[in-house]
Amino acid sequence: MVGVFLACAGLLAFNFWLDWLVIHQAKEEVEVVAKRKVALAENRIGRVVKLVNDLSLRGLVSCRPAQLEALRQAALSVGLIKEISIIAADGQTLCSTLGSFAAQRKVLSSQRVATDSDILIEVIDIGDIDENMVRVRRLGAGNVPGLGIMLLGSRVVAHRSDEVHSLDAHGRATLQDGTLLGEAGAPAEGEDDKDDRLAMSLPSMRYGMKVSTSLPKSELYERASGIRSLGLAITGIVAFVLLAFSFFVPKRQRENPIAEIERALNAGEFVPYYQPVVDLVSGKLRGAEVLIRWRKPDGSTLSPAVSSLWPSPAASSST
Repeated sequence: MVGVFLACAGLLAFNFWLDWLVIHQAKEEVEVVAKRKVALAENRIGRVVKLVNDLSLRGLVSCRPAQLEALRQAALSVGLIKEISIIAADGQTLCSTLGSFAAQRKVLSSQRVATDSDILIEVIDIGDIDENMVRVRRLGAGNVPGLGIMLLGSRVVAHRSDEVHSLDAHGRATLQDGTLLGEAGAPAEGEDDKDDRLAMSLPSMRYGMKVSTSLPKSELYERASGIRSLGLAITGIVAFVLLAFSFFVPKRQRENPIAEIERALNAGEFVPYYQPVVDLVSGKLRGAEVLIRWRKPDGSTLSPAVSSLWPSPAASSST
């Protein structure tokens, strides 16, 4: 019983360890995806920052047709870009590569890039577009207009084609004040969905953003099904061994000579056999030697001379 208890406790501890391993592996996968998304967001913002700096160095900060055409060509060279605009010192958009526009750009939030104080990352609301836009803006010196490059907020955290969890991962990027830059993927719709997802948030040290990622637990645990299968297989094998052990131990106990003799004594299976002792000179009966015989339930009789079950020869003295 102690052995079975210890074995069951070991199996229970082993399965707890497997569950911990599955959860730990799932958290590691979420962390890997979160780091990948931070790197992706930094890469895309970094490409836009580099482009806005390059265009500013080329002096493309006016609304002259030739300069607007050069800006259009630059916009076409980077697939992420939706618009390049010339922005006055007061923040008003003077002209754009899209030509005339009906809706004015409304700045919802703005923060400076720590590595370049002349660069702003702004969240822009455009009335006829459902999602927020992200604008990387380089300030002009004095009254000189600046440049702004705009892209969809969802592209900051959008999935790449080789993303392992491209169908179920949810990404969300915000500024330091919590203003939403953009999100991509299916978010949790309720408390139950939130409980069924593993989430992680990591900061971007280069651009002051925070990128959050969540993945469904069911998908992560399914990827670890091999570990659970191994645990079930080991548990089944040990359970089979315990069952076989519990089956054969009683049988061995029944074949124990001491236990069998005790059972026979209680059942009255030992019977006395009297052997006469005769005086060879006078021919008179002097007494009897009492010997024990074991009459088994199947009718067979065992004597001390032939039975290996006796712990020692059983005989009594003459009377």
